[in-house]
Amino acid sequence: MELTYGTHHLILVIGVLIAIALWLKALLQPIRLAPLIAFILIGTLLRFFSDQTHLFPESLPETIHLLGEVGIVIILFNAGLECQVNRLFAQFRKASYLAISNVVFCALLAFTVSYYLLALPLVACLFISVAMTATSIGVTVSIWRDMGREKSEEGELLMSLVAIDDIIGILLMALLFEVAPLLHQENSGIIWDTLVTTLIIFSFKFTLFVLICSIFSIYIEPRLMNWISINEIKPDRIITILSHGFIIASIAGFFGFSLALGAFFAGIALSHDKKAVRMESAFKTFEEFFGPFFFINIGFLIKISIFSSEFMVITLILISVAFVGKYLGTFVPAVTSNISMYTASILGFSMIPRADIALVVMERGKSLGSWAVNEEVYSSMVVVALATCLVPPLIIYPLLERSKIKRK
Repeated sequence: MELTYGTHHLILVIGVLIAIALWLKALLQPIRLAPLIAFILIGTLLRFFSDQTHLFPESLPETIHLLGEVGIVIILFNAGLECQVNRLFAQFRKASYLAISNVVFCALLAFTVSYYLLALPLVACLFISVAMTATSIGVTVSIWRDMGREKSEEGELLMSLVAIDDIIGILLMALLFEVAPLLHQENSGIIWDTLVTTLIIFSFKFTLFVLICSIFSIYIEPRLMNWISINEIKPDRIITILSHGFIIASIAGFFGFSLALGAFFAGIALSHDKKAVRMESAFKTFEEFFGPFFFINIGFLIKISIFSSEFMVITLILISVAFVGKYLGTFVPAVTSNISMYTASILGFSMIPRADIALVVMERGKSLGSWAVNEEVYSSMVVVALATCLVPPLIIYPLLERSKIKRK
């Protein structure tokens, strides 16, 4: 007998997921275990039962993905809203050095291991290398915000670092998408022309996006806040402000940037307004509702049935590369920048998580065909993303807690 599903089935699943997510968060809070770990495992189990039982609506994957995108937009909008722009810019020079160092080291290590040790095709190695470069700003920010450390000096350095890291990752992703088909066709004669053209286009789009955010922040936002303060009641004001965050995040998406980065910039554009910042606590309700779906969606991408011994060997090697590349790529230059070894270690672990950018890179490679990224390589990198989101919080939370004690 074939089951048919209506919208009420989908609403039921979403309601159950929200309830379970918040119950687990409450249970884990006393033992200081990161709730995002539980959320990711919920997504993995949901995918497993969805594949095995077929008791869930066909539209569930698209719905989980959409709610996950909404979740990351709200998480990063709140993070940007809490930032102090002047202090972020004060960290720019140091953050740029750390970002470039860890991206270069991580990309080179990933390419060397995948090409020479795993003997994977050239294009697949390039996709793995680029996917390894961008830290998941959503996962990292969530950890530091849970500990109330995002406004500390180290937290602001990390915020600048992951934002720059994200921008570099997106640039490399844009370059790779243009170059990969040329490498497949062995049309290397115009690769350099393509790289230069892509760099110019990317620089223009990024400058234009920053200009749009600046115009909104300086000219539109003050008038907007004055108008809604007079004409709207408090719940409507909060929703109006959040809607503008969604609009700016979507503009970033149209430019080819991540929604997460766009939402972060949207929050920064509003962060100078005391009225908007005072409403920040109200936005946390939206974050509590939608935020878990970002992590549930990460877990939902894992297909347990593809596991095999050969697959596990490749995956474990790539997981090692993901951890070592980001940790050492951040730790070593941080220590040489007169940052204490303890703080450098926290920053190193905080840069390990990969999710949104990495998964977009691998998804795009898979869509090009098996000549670029085959099912095994794609699935391995999805597991790598899961591992980098699950393990670092177990290390970072105790380190941040201990650093709090040291300061007292």
